[in-house]
Amino acid sequence: MDLMADRAQAKQREIAEEVVRDLALSLPADPQQTEGIAKTAIALLQVGVRIVPPEEKEERITFDLIRASSFTASNFAPDLRGGESVKPGNITVDMKRLVTAGAQTVRDITSALKMPWLAPVIALVMWDRIWSLLKVQISEVEAVLIWVMWMNCNEEHVVAESILLDKANSERTRHNRKPITQGEFESALATLEKMKCIQRSRNDGSMWWLREWVSVKYR
Repeated sequence: MDLMADRAQAKQREIAEEVVRDLALSLPADPQQTEGIAKTAIALLQVGVRIVPPEEKEERITFDLIRASSFTASNFAPDLRGGESVKPGNITVDMKRLVTAGAQTVRDITSALKMPWLAPVIALVMWDRIWSLLKVQISEVEAVLIWVMWMNCNEEHVVAESILLDKANSERTRHNRKPITQGEFESALATLEKMKCIQRSRNDGSMWWLREWVSVKYR
């Protein structure tokens, strides 16, 4: 395996370790659950986070003409600095895949752990760790909310706010959890909006648009 591929694998391990540490704050668990949570995080990382390694580029000398000014030593000296030798790698976080396909992938693990929204919790922690960088503490409230938003949005990834609280509480009732209050609902929406995984529709303020994926560069 070459150096660049090694760098991508190292980045994957780094993200996995950081996400598992962050999950310990969001989901206090006993030692038996901790191992299952770590396995779930690694499985979801492989499903919904794409890591492209950096690429080596050929060194080159450019001969662009420098603009004439009183601050240049020579108005027509070639630029001998050369181009960058490494093209940055890329990390893409796909929230849709993490929440939908990812949840199916780890369904057996989450069922055994009795954590029905573990996949969306991990998805949000990954999103924050890689993209929004707010270091927010994710709870089951934000997790069930992003879950019902993706389960009920249209093909343009837009969903009406008016249906969300009832949908979320139906899910929670199904898993013997107490209902979300209006205050908790509004706070969770605000958190998701700050994380930039949702935003108000520009055409209708009563609707929310879901951001499917984001991408960041690394070296």
